[in-house]
Amino acid sequence: MKTKSILYPALVLLLSFGMFFSCDNNTTTEDKMEEAADDLDDAGNEIADAFRTESQELKADLKNMRAAIDERIKKLNDNMADASAEAKADMADEVERLESWGQDIDNRMNKIGDSVSDGWQEFKADTRQALDKIDKQMAEIIE
Repeated sequence: MKTKSILYPALVLLLSFGMFFSCDNNTTTEDKMEEAADDLDDAGNEIADAFRTESQELKADLKNMRAAIDERIKKLNDNMADASAEAKADMADEVERLESWGQDIDNRMNKIGDSVSDGWQEFKADTRQALDKIDKQMAEIIE
């Protein structure tokens, strides 16, 4: 799963330290430090790449859900013209609920950039749960 993509660079980092301290005696300390620094840079780049990929995937999922919500709102609004007063009231309630979900998704999209360092995993898990909940609830709405 996605966790592996973050754990792999951390494992590389740990192995780099192990190699740093177990290199043969012919390698100078300066060479060892330079190699360790290169390994740290590589690990950092891998972590950054993994974050970028995960955030892009999450943003794409958010955009897709937003598009589905907007489509459902448009469909309900189009159907309201020919609906009875009672049906219009029900449809208006659904539109209001969908707009609320859309606002939640917009807010989450805006927060993706703010979650770069602290709390990324928590933010990502929370956002995935919210997407699943909205998707499930949208499936329950009668078209």
